[in-house]
Amino acid sequence: MVLCFLVKPGRGGPAPEVLRRALRSYVLPVPRRERQPEEIAAAVWWIEKASLPVGELQEIDRVHELIDGLGRRLDGKPAATRTYRRRRASVFNALEFPVELEHLTSNPLSRMRRKRGKRAVQEVDRRVVVNPRQPR
Repeated sequence: MVLCFLVKPGRGGPAPEVLRRALRSYVLPVPRRERQPEEIAAAVWWIEKASLPVGELQEIDRVHELIDGLGRRLDGKPAATRTYRRRRASVFNALEFPVELEHLTSNPLSRMRRKRGKRAVQEVDRRVVVNPRQPR
């Protein structure tokens, strides 16, 4: 969830699950007519107060955190490459809006690349590999 990297660090924030539900169900879609639950209203208020100014995305450390967050699942494990690419494309497109409004000089993601981790060497299972006699 990218939101965790676009807010000021600190205590007092709602649980990531509550933030996710608030954004998915109440804030980002067309506004609902029903009243928000109390925990959702508190989460929305916290997001408004803790959100980073757009200008801070020019700082290289923030962009590195953002890119790292795009490559992680909610449980903290690495996300699939396709998932990372889809998320990066979405965030890249979203950051084009502040560039158009001239709040950012350029899209911070356009100058950053994700560092790929080294792949673990996997041992070959001899029971699965074809031996020289089998192909003949």
